[in-house]
Amino acid sequence: MKMSYRESSFFVVSLVILLHVINGSIDISNNAHKEYVKLLLANGVAHTPPMGWNSWNHFQCNINEDMVKATADALVSTGLAALGYKYVNLDDCWGAMNRSSSGKLMAKASTFPSGIKALADYVHSKGLKLGIYSDAGYRTCSNQMPGSLGHEDVDARTFAEWGVDYLKYDNCYNDNTKPDGRYAKMSCALHKAGRPILFSLCEWGQDNPFFFFFFVFIL
Repeated sequence: MKMSYRESSFFVVSLVILLHVINGSIDISNNAHKEYVKLLLANGVAHTPPMGWNSWNHFQCNINEDMVKATADALVSTGLAALGYKYVNLDDCWGAMNRSSSGKLMAKASTFPSGIKALADYVHSKGLKLGIYSDAGYRTCSNQMPGSLGHEDVDARTFAEWGVDYLKYDNCYNDNTKPDGRYAKMSCALHKAGRPILFSLCEWGQDNPFFFFFFVFIL
């Protein structure tokens, strides 16, 4: 029987992972698996696939706090929130062009004058969760705000202080180093930040993420 493209791709990926298991490059022993699952479940996020709204596909950089609040209101009023659509996620362009004098990311004053913490408070008051965007490079993909490369710890703490619940982490303007190290640094920083934040990798399939993602979350 002829397989579809999706089925054949899944078969190839599964076969490659199996070969790595056989030659010992991926440890799926009972103890390793138990510790891995324990750590993944510990922060309580992504026990099921996250559902919600992201600003990019329709609005791209044309976003502001009133729009985000209206979206949160709509998720509740339409009944989508009750069905599990809990995330209201900002994508690129929410931030100022440069960091503050203390090295922190800042909301863009013209579009998010109340700041991200106030926006998170509003979203939380609706029983929803706020997501935000950054990049594992020096700039985000729009080149309109700084990325988090080299600033992982301070940015993770900032997101936690603001009450962020979800981080989409893109892959533009990187230093041409392998993504596993860059993504692992942010993963570790989020674990230390003191708030459960769902970490969403947006790295375009570079360097076979189906291998390294297994280890990103356990550093």
